[in-house]
Amino acid sequence: MIIESKLEKGRGAVATVLVQKGTLKVSDIFVSGSEWGKVKALINDRGENLLEAPPSLPVEVLGFDSIPLAGDCLLYTSDAADDTPCVDVGG
Repeated sequence: MIIESKLEKGRGAVATVLVQKGTLKVSDIFVSGSEWGKVKALINDRGENLLEAPPSLPVEVLGFDSIPLAGDCLLYTSDAADDTPCVDVGG
């Protein structure tokens, strides 16, 4: 679920996401509302770069094509050619 989002100079569209199901990883492909992208970086509340974000961990996600809306769900998959449905991170 998208908690907040903003546009930062030098980083682009950034959203704070609370992972509720599954594990979000760097290079996962995602959709949130009408926005989409590929996870370029995951940053925790201490400013540390992470390779993956397990459930209940809020992280900043870089890689959106534009600013998502707060409250939107984030759907993602690790493979663009995968024919299985996306994992629903939000409720």
